Amino acid sequence: MKRLDKKQARFTLSDEVTPKAGASPRKKASGFLSPSIGLEAERPLWLHVEGPGNRLVPPERWAMSATQFHGFLGACKATSAYEVLLQEAKVDMYKICKYFVKPWTRGTGNSVALLLNSQPLAAELMISHAWAEDIDECSEALMLHFARYKIMEATACWFCVFSMYQPGEIITIQEQLALDPFGRVLSTMSQSAFDDARGMVVIHTSASEVYERLWCVFEIGKATLDGVQAKAACSFAYIVAQSSRSKESLQVLTEHARCSVPEDEERIRELMMSEFGGAEMLNQMIWDFRLAMMRQMGYELRDGGWHAIPNTSFYRKGKNASADLLELQAACLQKLVLSLDP
Repeated sequence: MKRLDKKQARFTLSDEVTPKAGASPRKKASGFLSPSIGLEAERPLWLHVEGPGNRLVPPERWAMSATQFHGFLGACKATSAYEVLLQEAKVDMYKICKYFVKPWTRGTGNSVALLLNSQPLAAELMISHAWAEDIDECSEALMLHFARYKIMEATACWFCVFSMYQPGEIITIQEQLALDPFGRVLSTMSQSAFDDARGMVVIHTSASEVYERLWCVFEIGKATLDGVQAKAACSFAYIVAQSSRSKESLQVLTEHARCSVPEDEERIRELMMSEFGGAEMLNQMIWDFRLAMMRQMGYELRDGGWHAIPNTSFYRKGKNASADLLELQAACLQKLVLSLDP
């Protein structure tokens, strides 16, 4: 499997740098890569430039392990480009895609997931999320979800940003969508026995409302129709924000949800009509999902608002999640580098 040489990429795996004992989690992560300069995020030498290809591999096998997900984000965060982005505003999936995923995969015809797995992984968890989410909250939500349900980090996750080939010049996004990747992933899952490590996970963060995104509400409804287990994964900030909210605030009008690509929005609305007969049925599905989510998180409804249940609630378990996340990303980055570099 080919990798870039030093003339083809500006930042390199640091063979001599080992994170010092007692170093901060951010320094532990950045210790595995030498820093970049400016907003150009130089490609890691350990990341392959060849893979099996999104055109040749069935969509249900465009997955990456949770370890690879956290490790890849650790590599992004180790660049000075990421630090610049962080100073401007929160870093969301749009920026991860623009500044890291696209330039690091362009010209390969392979998504991040397929560059990391020469033997493609069959998806076990499908991740539904809003691209405008805060990336740290997204990662934290997934980390807390895995810890809560004791899910193995090797579990293969289907994450559209990293599963689909984003540059689009070798195989376009529309060509990939024409393969019905979401439907095929859900169809494969519906044929499997379910446990907590299989099904759909819907990411909730305080920075972006997942129920305002048309793809997300459609995916939740489609999973429900197909009998695929769907659960919520929430950042600590999102969990705190739910306290004392009313039951009525959980209602969603899916007809108001939007998609950033007009062609996608038109296509999804046609699917909503054919699958659900319109928005009414989907609205009820989302309502039921959100009520179940609150119970799952350890909340009860009293005095017109939701309140955490003492000692059984997920509410109190995320207070040190930020530090835990940085430690996890540093460890996963190290595992990722070692797995790809002979």
